[in-house]
Amino acid sequence: MWKIIDGQSFLDIGSIDRSEFKVICDKGLTLIFPRKNKWDWTVEEKWLRSIVVDQTGKVVSCAWPKFGNFGEFKDDTEKLKQVLENGGLVHHSLKEDGSLCVRSVIDGKVIMRTRGTLFGGESYDNRESYGERFLRVASDKYPKLLDPFWMPNVSLLLEYIGPDNAVVVRYKQADLIFLGGVRHNLSIIPWDEIIKIADEGQLHLVELKELPSNPLKLLEEIKDWKAEGVVARCCEDQVFVKVKSAWYLANHRMKYSMKYKTIVEFVNLSGITNEEELVAKFHEYDYDFEVIEGGKELYARYTIARNEALGQRAAAEVIFENAMREMNIILFSSESGRRKYFAQKACTQQSAIKTMLFCLYDGRPDKADIMVQKLIATEHGKSK
Repeated sequence: MWKIIDGQSFLDIGSIDRSEFKVICDKGLTLIFPRKNKWDWTVEEKWLRSIVVDQTGKVVSCAWPKFGNFGEFKDDTEKLKQVLENGGLVHHSLKEDGSLCVRSVIDGKVIMRTRGTLFGGESYDNRESYGERFLRVASDKYPKLLDPFWMPNVSLLLEYIGPDNAVVVRYKQADLIFLGGVRHNLSIIPWDEIIKIADEGQLHLVELKELPSNPLKLLEEIKDWKAEGVVARCCEDQVFVKVKSAWYLANHRMKYSMKYKTIVEFVNLSGITNEEELVAKFHEYDYDFEVIEGGKELYARYTIARNEALGQRAAAEVIFENAMREMNIILFSSESGRRKYFAQKACTQQSAIKTMLFCLYDGRPDKADIMVQKLIATEHGKSK
């Protein structure tokens, strides 16, 4: 997939799996980024999170490789934990809650694009495109970014924030926060060089946080932040792991209206039978880590409700069969006497089982099954 020639990375575009990655060509350039169903990443593929190559396959613009949240990519999480526990160097940069801007110089021209566009996208509804917003802020605050002779052989990564781009965290002014950079030989620029670039370009450098070296204490400290979290950079700044606050995760879920009812409907429509299938379906629809984590918590509640409801259905079946055997022995003078006897048996049971018993007695097991679905959907009528 990759070749290094004279210190420059080249991509074999023919090796790209078009079922997992989008390949967009325009003006002699090719942009590659993942499709919605892409969630299983090889090490080589991680650089295809957002990359632009010329007609020879040479990398001319590149975002960071794909990296995950704490616990999402186990190898990276383990590396971070080991570095922390061994007292190694970790840079915890504040995780800004905006949109990524990739600044590169191609054919002597500065481009400022998003991960999924070549030139910053199109304007719509009389609103500026992201590329136009990036250029406006750069022109107002950081003109060095617009100089094609400055840093022409690397891609600089900045986070666009502002009142017109609110996700969860609210910002009062539009800005470009300098996050770091990538050399086009596919190596991340280390933090000490990032500081020098920020000074030279008079850029707004992302804030670093001092955090505990114990992984559990680190997670505990970040948990209640009224911010998104941090990006932990370790292994000479070549391994990145996102650590997000519980406050952010909760608010992100609320933004997307993830509720228990949503999960029940999603599970029923998708035919999901376990958590692994749930996560796989979320990945298929390109739901992000926050939504997946929230969905897993709700699915755990769904599983409890389902098991309880199915247990009640099974109990009703056993009670019904036992009652029928007893009644077949007793000689009832009328059907009303038979039903009265059954009702006495049924009414000793809790409400849900009692209702199912009468459904079974009336020869309507389908109604008992519908009762099960109602119990699951309402978590047995409890407000949770």
